[in-house]
Amino acid sequence: MKNIDIQELSIGTKVYWHDPAGETSGIYEILIMPDIEMTNEKLEYDDLILLIGDGFGKAEVFISELDILY
Repeated sequence: MKNIDIQELSIGTKVYWHDPAGETSGIYEILIMPDIEMTNEKLEYDDLILLIGDGFGKAEVFISELDILY
């Protein structure tokens, strides 16, 4: 995994989630992401949490656990 540029992400982007528990890793789609410009506090990269889903389930995950699928 490498750091993803938040500017490369948007709702609908396909990503691979590396589930830290090793149970549900796989291909997901970003459903909700923070609006960085609307956030008053300075967020560290590793603090960014996104909502992803695969049509069967959803998970709130840290951006550092994701790889973009091109």
